[in-house]
Amino acid sequence: EAWLKLQEAIQAVHTRRAISYGLEELYKAVENSCSHGMSAMLYDKLKTECELYMACQLPEFNQDMLNDQSYLLVVDKQWRAFCHQMIMIRSIFLYLDRTYAVPHQSL
Repeated sequence: EAWLKLQEAIQAVHTRRAISYGLEELYKAVENSCSHGMSAMLYDKLKTECELYMACQLPEFNQDMLNDQSYLLVVDKQWRAFCHQMIMIRSIFLYLDRTYAVPHQSL
């Protein structure tokens, strides 16, 4: 159940929708999952969700349909949106970042 909440929140952030749950509730879900030895699984699922989102964004980067300047504008727009989204996602998964990702810097 915790993962489903977190997955819904990730997808909401990526699609610029309101998150159905409070940020504290989501943070606690991450903390509880990590405390129960599920850090690696949670990290892998988060990574997969982000990779799936990025794969869906790739068609927008089809340079054949854009000139150089408009292509750069699309890249800049998507990069800014992605950075903003990742800041929000990182705030939800901060406990995972601090207790799993940082100690395992090879990830």
